[in-house]
Amino acid sequence: MSIPAAARKCPYCHAFQTRLAQCASWTPPAAAIAVFALIFGGYALFFLNMLDQGEPFAEFEDQVEVVSSRIEFGNGESGPTVAVIGRVKNSSDIEWKDFVFHVEFQDAAGKLTDAGQELNYYESLPAGEELAFKISLPREFGETAYAKHAVRIVSARDGRSRWF
Repeated sequence: MSIPAAARKCPYCHAFQTRLAQCASWTPPAAAIAVFALIFGGYALFFLNMLDQGEPFAEFEDQVEVVSSRIEFGNGESGPTVAVIGRVKNSSDIEWKDFVFHVEFQDAAGKLTDAGQELNYYESLPAGEELAFKISLPREFGETAYAKHAVRIVSARDGRSRWF
């Protein structure tokens, strides 16, 4: 029950006997594996891109600076407040978001009297631009305890990162 060597087709199953025809038997599974690998690889790259945290702020904090600020006093519904209003400039090539501002207040003698931090979720600072910011904190002491102030940016996130 052997197939003659010169036969082009099997006399029993009518399958072609060329080398190309023999390769065709494994082509559909190989194609399916390749398509699956491309789809899985695409999803993997997509999810890795979603989890990317971007550049660390510590490497760029000298390029994102508070250029001016002033103190304003007010009375809110929950009591007296102190607000620091100013401008922040981004000299880096990266957009930053979710700033954490830290402000320290001193009296006229230079003694530290109060401090506070505020996270600004909705602040986004594009590369090479300057924007205004406002930090509003409850005031615990008289206005003379807030004679001087210093503002710095503690942290921020790369604007290209998604969630983390």
